Amino acid sequence: MKTASGSVRKLMPESNIHPKVMVLPAGSHSSSRNGGRLALAQQCCPILKTVLPGKTWLCPVLLDRPVKNTFFPVKGLKHEAEPVKVLFESFLGGYEDFRDPPPFSSFGNRQNGPSREPLLDDLLYYWAQELPTSFDPANPELASLAYYPMKIVAEEWMSYLTVMRQTIKEYEYSLEDLDGNSTLTSSLDRLKSDLTSLQSWRRRILSTRQKTRAVLRFLEAHSDGIAEHRSLAAVENDYKYLVTEVQEYGSRLESILPVITSMVQIVDSRRALAETSSVTRLTYLAVVFVPLTFTSGLFSMSGSLAPGENLFWLYFVVAFPLTVVVFMAARPPAPLRALKERCQRLKAWSTNSIRK
Repeated sequence: MKTASGSVRKLMPESNIHPKVMVLPAGSHSSSRNGGRLALAQQCCPILKTVLPGKTWLCPVLLDRPVKNTFFPVKGLKHEAEPVKVLFESFLGGYEDFRDPPPFSSFGNRQNGPSREPLLDDLLYYWAQELPTSFDPANPELASLAYYPMKIVAEEWMSYLTVMRQTIKEYEYSLEDLDGNSTLTSSLDRLKSDLTSLQSWRRRILSTRQKTRAVLRFLEAHSDGIAEHRSLAAVENDYKYLVTEVQEYGSRLESILPVITSMVQIVDSRRALAETSSVTRLTYLAVVFVPLTFTSGLFSMSGSLAPGENLFWLYFVVAFPLTVVVFMAARPPAPLRALKERCQRLKAWSTNSIRK
């Protein structure tokens, strides 16, 4: 579902049953040409078959209400009292029609595809067009009754995989992304925000894996009927493909998380180095001004050393050499540091020789 732009939040539809609607964070992977945002809407379609006396059967199919454009923003466990209007449309025009294409001779006579809006209309459309080959009117299997719901859901999962693929591609970073014009603070904020979003996607992928595997286990439990009908075998292959793809995207996501975590550490290190450089400059300034301040305080005890007096030149004679000495003591030049290291090594060698 593609929504209008707005803040990132959860939405609750205006109905007695509250399916989950999650607006994804803004980004190139969730933006459209008209500034829209992607949202994930969850719906259910329970199917129950019962056999009645007299070799008759009954199969109630429960469907959620279609998602309207009135929502309540959710904050924590409560929703706000004021509803909001959200204009939305199906992602990429809705799922792809899974029926076989018509022959070229009858291409112009074929009716339009499903509406792809209310699930009830789509189910009625497919059942009116063609009965599943595995459907037995006398005593149908539950898998044949759930054929069209499972096919529609599989196509919706394919659209979901498209969103997942675009999202993971958006979060594939490299070190070149940190060398742009953005500041370290903005880069760190962006990385932390992406890390939070990836953690949410990690939970979604785990949930998706559980749901697709549950459908696959249901189909495997009816493997006897599936072996006799190609239509149910095709559905099983669809869900096997979905399970494999979700597993692959989950692996790619797991490989991205350590990369972003490492990049957060790199940005933190760069910011720490920048702060250290600033502190170093302040230290140099302090090294320069502390001797000057000390000297001025020292000579302020005598009036003949004040500016304009005959002994004022002594201030510069004492202050500047003292500043150089203090600066060299704080940061010795390379030859002195090398001499110091040689003396330390010589001392350590002498100590070891005495012990032996």
